[in-house]
Amino acid sequence: MSPAQRMTVAFSLMGAGLLAVLLAGLIAWSAVGRWQAVSELREAQSQMRRDRPADARRIAAAAQARIPEEPSAALLACDPADPEAVERLAALAPRLTRREERNAVLATVAIARLQAGKPADVDLDGTGDGRLISAMSAALAGRTPGPLYAAGEDPPHLQVQRVVLTTLLRTAWSAGRVEEVRRHAGALWLMRPRAAEAPALRAIIAATTTEVADDAVVTMLQEVKTDRERLVAALGRLVPARQPAFAVRWPAAPATGATP
Repeated sequence: MSPAQRMTVAFSLMGAGLLAVLLAGLIAWSAVGRWQAVSELREAQSQMRRDRPADARRIAAAAQARIPEEPSAALLACDPADPEAVERLAALAPRLTRREERNAVLATVAIARLQAGKPADVDLDGTGDGRLISAMSAALAGRTPGPLYAAGEDPPHLQVQRVVLTTLLRTAWSAGRVEEVRRHAGALWLMRPRAAEAPALRAIIAATTTEVADDAVVTMLQEVKTDRERLVAALGRLVPARQPAFAVRWPAAPATGATP
């Protein structure tokens, strides 16, 4: 899976996660059409968690046709690679009266715009989501991100944290900032210690910790099932002192590699 595909899946999972916040409002309605929409959205959410974003969006689009003014369907049906879809989602935000719904939609729009190389251009002042999105914007622009969290703000959505931390990890990796890579990888691992990417995150944490022996890092890398050689090559570039040990175990892996 390419970095771009990973970010698309991360965006999609963010939508699936934020959906849980919004479904609660829908379930209170008893109309048959709404119950059908809820059923479709749950199925779309399930498809997204199986890394099937196209199927999820197709199902969510059917739900959106039943409940066009509800953010839950629009959120999950949105393709982040489609600028028009993102702007349609943005146009929905001002019509939402519940702060939680509006913030979830605005956070999704902001991240989609940033991933497309555009300004976030949303008002999330005083929220944890807004602070994280500002940090993501700074990192993508080559600036130093400010503090990620502050007391007194609305707490950020977990899914927004995941997408932003993934971006910060990648930008830190590209710049060779090993300490930041370890910190962000650790935060991501703690959020989902049993996720599919957990073995890779553990290996990154170990490889960027000088106290961990090479043999232990190699053992952790052997647990990575997807794109292992790509990760080995990228870690060899990030932490050159590990490269000799990697070359013994994976002689066919390139000596250097891009950010995974």
